[in-house]
Amino acid sequence: MSKKYDISLQEIADFLCQYESEDFSEQPKGFSLSQIQKAEKRIGITFPEAYKSYLLSYGQNSINNIFHHINALEEILCSYDCIEEVIEEYPSFEQLPKEQWHTLAENYVLIWCENQGVWNAGYLKKDVAEGILDPPVYISTNDDFITFEKGWENTDAFLKEMLFFAAWEKGFAEYRENDSIWEYMEKEGLDKQKLCQKGIHGCMDTEKDRLYLFLQYDFETILLVSDEEYDDEE
Repeated sequence: MSKKYDISLQEIADFLCQYESEDFSEQPKGFSLSQIQKAEKRIGITFPEAYKSYLLSYGQNSINNIFHHINALEEILCSYDCIEEVIEEYPSFEQLPKEQWHTLAENYVLIWCENQGVWNAGYLKKDVAEGILDPPVYISTNDDFITFEKGWENTDAFLKEMLFFAAWEKGFAEYRENDSIWEYMEKEGLDKQKLCQKGIHGCMDTEKDRLYLFLQYDFETILLVSDEEYDDEE
C-alpha cells in the first residue's frame, strides 16, 4: 500500500527539509544540547521534551523562518522581559515591583512569532516550571504581551501547523480549498475519513514521493508537496 496516514511531525519535517534549498539537499539541522541548556539556564526553565527534541533535530533549519518565525535560542524571552523593555507602554506594570506582576498577567516563554510580528506563541512559564511534560502552546491575541489564549493542545499540534504554513509559503505545494477539495481528494485516492480531522493531518504517498497535508479549522485546505510539476486546473 503506497499511502501512509497518521504522519508524524518528524516525517513531515524530514520531507519538507529537502525543499529548503534549490538543489533539495539541505538536511535536518538542530541546535546542540549545550546551546539549548545555555538558553534554559538564562531563562530559568527546562524546555518541554517535545520542543527540546525538535530544537535538537530541526531548530536551525530554514523551514522555521519561511513563513512564521522560530525564536532563535539567544532570542527567546519571557513575556515579562518584553514588558520590561517597553515598560512605559504598560503603566499598570510600571507601578508594581516585578514579583507582583502575576497579579496583572501570566508570564509566557515566547518561542515563535507571526511573520509580521502580530502575535507571539509560547508556553505558560508556570506550566513549564511545574514540569508538565507537553503543555499547551498559547498565542497572544491583542498585539501585546499580556493577552494570551490557548492556541494548541500540545507541541506536536503547534509545530505541525508552523510547518504547514511554511510549506504553503514555499510554493512547492498545490493549494486546494472549498468544494474542489473533495473532488481532488477523490481523484488522488485519499481516504477522507483518515485525513479530514480537525487540525493538521498528513498522508505520505511513498510510491509517488508525495506528501499531502490537510488543515481543518473553520475552513479546509489541502497541500500537495512534491517536486513534480502540476497543473492547478487539472
